[in-house]
Parts: sequence; C-alpha cells; structure tokens
Amino acid sequence: MAPTLGADRLADPGSLMKPAMLLLVCLALAGWPHASRAQGSTPLLHTSSEIHPSFWVYHDPDGDVSVKEFAFFRNAVTHLDTVVTPDSVVVTVHLRELFHLIYQRSGGLHIAETTFGHAWSPDLLHWTVDTLAFAVDTTWWNRHHVWSPSLIEANGRTYMFYTGVDEHEDQRLGYVSTAVLDTSNTVWDSPRVMVWQAENTGWAVPDPAIYYGQTQFRDSYMMWDPDHPGCMLMYFDAHDSIDFNLNQGGLVVGIARSDSGSVDVWHDLGFFPSTLKSVTNVPQLEGPHLFSVNGSGTHWRMMFSNAGSPPGENGHTTIRFENLVPGASPADTTRANWSQPVILEQYLGNVPTAFGWSGSEEVHIPGADYLGGFVDRLHRHRVHARELERQRLHARRAQRHVRGRGALAAPGCDARARRLEPARARSDVPDRRARGARGEARGVRRAGPPHRHAVRGHARKRSDARALGARAAGRDARRERRVLRAAHVRGRKPRGAARGDPLSARYRSFLKNLSSSAHDFWSAAAL
Repeated sequence: MAPTLGADRLADPGSLMKPAMLLLVCLALAGWPHASRAQGSTPLLHTSSEIHPSFWVYHDPDGDVSVKEFAFFRNAVTHLDTVVTPDSVVVTVHLRELFHLIYQRSGGLHIAETTFGHAWSPDLLHWTVDTLAFAVDTTWWNRHHVWSPSLIEANGRTYMFYTGVDEHEDQRLGYVSTAVLDTSNTVWDSPRVMVWQAENTGWAVPDPAIYYGQTQFRDSYMMWDPDHPGCMLMYFDAHDSIDFNLNQGGLVVGIARSDSGSVDVWHDLGFFPSTLKSVTNVPQLEGPHLFSVNGSGTHWRMMFSNAGSPPGENGHTTIRFENLVPGASPADTTRANWSQPVILEQYLGNVPTAFGWSGSEEVHIPGADYLGGFVDRLHRHRVHARELERQRLHARRAQRHVRGRGALAAPGCDARARRLEPARARSDVPDRRARGARGEARGVRRAGPPHRHAVRGHARKRSDARALGARAAGRDARRERRVLRAAHVRGRKPRGAARGDPLSARYRSFLKNLSSSAHDFWSAAAL
C-alpha cells in the first residue's frame, strides 16, 4: 500500500515520522452501476480496492449502495489448517490477522439504512464481503434503522456498539456481541441490549422540537479508559441543552464511562464545551473518535465530521480535530484542555486525500496508523444543488426587477431592465399608472420606424421568455429548498425518511441529473 503524501505531519508535534508510519485509506461510495441485489440473498462476494497514488478505495460490491458510517478494526483469530493425506491428518494452528470494515449501507435497495455490510481483508487490497451481515429486527429500539457501528474487544468477546432508531425516529445506543469476529462464521448473539439514551444524561435533550421531536443521540465510539483500568469510554454526539435553549440546532460530543468489567452500566461524564456550535462553527457535528499518536497513549486527538460543509466552506473542511493538552485525560471535558478545531486537510499540507470525507475512523497496528474516511455522495450533490439554487434565485431576483420590483433587484440588472423595458423598470410608479405608461410606450413604439418596432418587440419577447423561465426556476428553487432544508440536517427530515436522504423520488432524480457517476466526481476532486 502506497504511503500518503503529507501523512507524516500527524506524528508527534515537533517531529517527523517516516511516511510509511501513517497511511490513509478512503472508503468511497459508488461502484459499478446497475449491479444491485435484493435483501435476503447473502452469498459472499469478492472485490479489490481501487488503487490511487496516495490512497486506496473500497467500494461496496453493489454498485448503487453507498458506504457510510463504519467501524475500522483489526484482529488476530486462531485458525486451523487441516491437511488430509492417505496416511494421516495434519492440523496446523496459526493466527490469521484481518482488517475488518463493518459499515452502514445506504442507497439503492438499501436506502432505508437497515443493514450493515462486513468486509474483511488480510492486506486492505483484496476483500471478501458479506453484504447482509447485520440488519434491523423486531427489538423495539432498533426496529427502523441501524447506524454507525463501533467495535471493541472485552471479556473475551467482540462487542459491536451501534445506533438504533425506533419507529418514532428516536435514537439510542446499544450493542450486540460475538464470540469471534472472523469471516463468514461471525454470529452476533441475542439479545440486542440498549445501554445509553438521552434521558440517562443531564444535558442531552430528548425529543427536541427543532428536530421535529426526533431525539438526536448517535455515533458511539468505544475505547478503553487509559486512566481507569477495566473501564470503557463511550464518545457520542447529541443535541445539547445550550443549543436547545438558544432555539437552534446543533450536536456536541458527549462522553460516558462504564463500570469496571461491565458493558451494561454507564455513568454520564457530560459533554465537551469545545465542540459546541459556537466554538466549532459546525452546525451538525457527527462521528467523533479519539486516538493517540502512534498508539503511544499521548498527544490525543478528538476527530469529528461536520456532516457537510458549514456556510462559506466546502469539501476541503469536512474533517476537523482538536488536540488534548499533554498530561490531561481524554475523558476530561474542560474547555481549556482542548485546542481550537484544526482542519485535517490543511494540517496535512493540503493533500486532497481527505476531500469531502463525511466521517473518519482510525486503527493502529504496530508500526503504522491507518486513517479511513467515507465520502457522502448526497452531500457532494447537495453542495452542487445549493449553488444551482443560488444561481436560480439570483436570476429570479433580476427578473423581478425587470417586472418593476426594484427592491429585490440583483446588482447590475438595472441597466438591462431599462434597456429591455423602460416603463417596467419604474418601480416607484403605482401599478395602474405603470400599466398606463406601458400602454403609452407601446403606442409610441408602434408609431415609430418599423425596424425600431421589430427590435423592441424582440426585446419584449426575450423579456417575457425570461420571465417564464424565472418563474419556472423559482418553482424549482422553492421545491429544492424544501427538500434540501429537510435533508441538510440529518435529524430534520420528514418522518419515515432515512438518515441523510429525504426519500424523495423527485430529489433523487434531480441529484442523478447532476452527475451520472458520483465516483467519477469524487475521484476527479481527490486527484
């Protein structure tokens, strides 16, 4: 796997590390079109990463299915190789080391976001994939969606914590476990245990009206507490009481600690004020996770996504992180102990590998750190859609000026209005007088030379055509604004819609027309 340019800057501050010490892996969304399969069929599939100069790209084998929030994990499992000969049976025991991606599947036939895929690889290049490794069931708290898995080994088992969404679109955190996370023989045991929800904290707001009564409480990340042996830390994001009291949307990073040796008993440690919207300028913070440099247990970084781009920004700023001051605990929420947010791409010397990442995850192995991210094609298209909407709104305002509504005129359109329709540009004249003035102007034009009449008649036709086009654009813009407003904030969407997608056929058709291949659009931007 090729090292990523600029990756050495994630090393211990003040020093450089070998480029091979940190490698970036990008999980893209699109694959091969028209290759979708229905749920219920679970043969194992095989795929290879797409190789780029500074990163590799994993695609879900179903071409219209997107890779979204994911767990990035590596383990070693005892494996038995059996060789049968005519005279004997030889059993060889060895450890099989595998990388695992367990990820939320979205798009195509999986637009409802009810399943996780599981891909495993010995080298991050060749993958075997179980596309239906986990799915919603009748358990009340995860009956509607399953999102954002996170893996941790404890008590001799592998636990998968994840976000479950009930029929009312309220979000909670819980887990399942397996005796061994391996390949196709991985079995997640029952029951599915819900362990943490907004009501368990003293600051997260359940059923906030600004999110249409849908509790925002998701994206758990699990790690061992370096200061309390046997205890785990859970990081997550939720809508906080400060933003709630300001009557504005916003998510912050919260934290809880388990009892020693337990995965069921948790205690609220509050939230990180450094992740408030007023500090980060991120209206929808998501996907928090922590890691130390080179697995050293020092120089901790808390990384998160802005779930899109804040106003005035773009895909170069989607991933940020905050540094913890030396000697402080990663569970310490004190504002002064965390730095101002740092944009990842800028920190890496503007290497575009992380362009447009809507979430990230890190895994450490001896001698290397791997940082992965997924690209949300819906977000990329929303950015494009917002720009189209802005242009259409500009055209509509210019046309209103031509029709006599000068207060909404766009800069530079005044001269055009006077040139095309002198009478209609007089916004200070009452409607009746304006109509009379236009009639008089038409009479003058009819009495003028034929060629002037033809020219001005053509100008009127062109103006009328622009008016019709502007009205149609206005209708489109209003429709798109309603859809974008519902989809822009993940929790703010029509009830029954999957996260990140408004379930609007018109909207999906609109996005499809923007780009026939999200992968091509992403690759061009990344390169």
